[in-house]
Amino acid sequence: MIRYELIQIVLDAVRQYGVEVFPQPTGAVLIDMDDLVFYEVAMEKRDDDACLVTGNQKHYPFRNFIITPAEMVAIIEATGESSIDGALREVKK
Repeated sequence: MIRYELIQIVLDAVRQYGVEVFPQPTGAVLIDMDDLVFYEVAMEKRDDDACLVTGNQKHYPFRNFIITPAEMVAIIEATGESSIDGALREVKK
């Protein structure tokens, strides 16, 4: 079970470090086109190791940076990793 404290840490981090993004169109066609804005933001910020966290991975193309909430928690809890990509490799083993 996810601890309340961890949820609060994530929310606080989003508030503190969140940035406004004006993504470029990707031309992607998704199952649910309402999800396109989230995909395009993640694509725009890939150089910064951005992830798209979703419970609906089937709505997106397969990409290693599109992860579930449980995978995001594992990344946050991972130790010894200096980047999201490194932590993702560990989680997806």
